[in-house]
Amino acid sequence: MRDHTPAPESATTEFLLSHVEAVLAGTLALMTALAQGCCDQHRRALRQKVICNLTELEQHAQLSRQFRAVASHLQQQWCALDGGSAAPAPGDPILWHTPPQAMQ
Repeated sequence: MRDHTPAPESATTEFLLSHVEAVLAGTLALMTALAQGCCDQHRRALRQKVICNLTELEQHAQLSRQFRAVASHLQQQWCALDGGSAAPAPGDPILWHTPPQAMQ
């Protein structure tokens, strides 16, 4: 059983999480960034990453069927918020900037 007492203010912000927990935590962090007024330049990329993460959670074998159904429903709602676009294909990276033409 996990201890649910709040961490002290001076506690570390580094955590050891399973893959599925990391995806869920990252998704919540992205949603928080959007809710707190992220700049317009990055909003679409953040929404697309939320959709991508929800798609991954929807298909994750370690999650219950009920949780995957919730993730699927949320993914559909986020797609609608993103102008009705389909979820990005798995493995289709969403780039934050244009990649350089050459590496040094």
